[in-house]
Formats: sequence, C-alpha cells, structure tokens
Amino acid sequence: MVQLTIDNRKLESHPGEKILWTALEAGIFIPHLCALKEVEAFAGCRLCLVEIEGEKEPAAACAREVAPGMVVRTDSDRLKALRRLSLELILASHQADCPACALHKKCQLQDLAARLKVSLKPRRFPPLYPAADEFEHRCIEYVPERCVICTRCTRACTAIAGKGIIDLRFRGLDTVIGSLAEPEDYEFCLTCGKCVEVCPAAALRFRSDPDVSASHRG
Repeated sequence: MVQLTIDNRKLESHPGEKILWTALEAGIFIPHLCALKEVEAFAGCRLCLVEIEGEKEPAAACAREVAPGMVVRTDSDRLKALRRLSLELILASHQADCPACALHKKCQLQDLAARLKVSLKPRRFPPLYPAADEFEHRCIEYVPERCVICTRCTRACTAIAGKGIIDLRFRGLDTVIGSLAEPEDYEFCLTCGKCVEVCPAAALRFRSDPDVSASHRG
C-alpha cells in the first residue's frame, strides 16, 4: 500500500491509483468532469487540479498517481480561481437550457456550478458553441450546443464498449462528436448506451427519448 497525506489526512491507497479516486473514496471531494475511473485519464477539464508539496504547478488529480509520502492539498484560493476559470470556459460551450434537459436537477454541471459559485450562463466569455455537424446515427441524437467535449462518450465507447463508434471530429473550437456507425452497429448501440449514460450534459440522447427537443430531431 502507498501512504500519503491529502488535506492533512493520512491515507493509504493502492500503487498506481490516481489521487482523484483516492480522495473521493476517503470522502474528500475534488471537482471533476471528464474523469471516468474505468478508462484512461483525459485531464481535459482541469477542474481536478490539486497542489502537491514540493511542486510549483498544480497537477491534474485524475491523471497523477499516488506516491509514498506525497502531500496533497485540494483546496486553496489559487485552486478555486483556476477551477472557476475552467468551469466558465466549459459552460461557454454549453447551452444551459436546463428546464428542457433530462438531467435538470440531477446534473453534474449544475452541481459543479453551485459548488464553485459560477453562473450556469457566465458572461466573461462569449458563447463558444461549435457549428452543427452531421451526426449520422439512427439511434442516438447529438446536440452540439450542449456538448462540453469532455470525451467521456468517446473513451467509454472505445475502452468500455470496445467499439470506437463515437469519436471526435475537427479540432479546437470546431471540435464536435461524430459517429462512425455502420448499420450493423445500431442494435449494439441500443443495448449498450454507454455513451449516453456517461454524458454529463445530455448532449447524447436516444432518439426515442421524449425529452429530446423536436427541433433537434433528425
């Protein structure tokens, strides 16, 4: 076992475990959005930044492995400022039409905004919605203006479902989620649904779901 300290608490963790999961299992909350324990870390949302004693720059807790004697701090004014900035940028890519969303009042974005004291419609940055791209999938609907490009869906499709049907298209602010589905994939997708399950923003929904706005239906 690896012994370390997080927020002045002496903890033990398994070798190779990440700081994020070690902290969460001990009841120490670290904000996070893109992280999925079952798949390789993406470290894209930058919400899980922590300070490690002896290191100048914060580290992403979802990607950093625990180490013997490591001393971690999860809460400071610096970390709060960095997390708020990251969340504001994320929300600039997300159309907060909360009452029309299936995740309303059980949404990870709403929870993070409340915890970090950030408006769901931040004004510091203009809306950064990507241009709509053709998402060719008979069973699943993609709403790009809700998507925060956390890549949870693409990584779950590849690493958990073992398919790689859902993938990223384009780069930078133009990045959207694309589908590489073949006709024989549709039945699998209906029984799997992992990409829909892990999406924190209801950007992916089954086309038969009643909460999907008629204006978004193909």
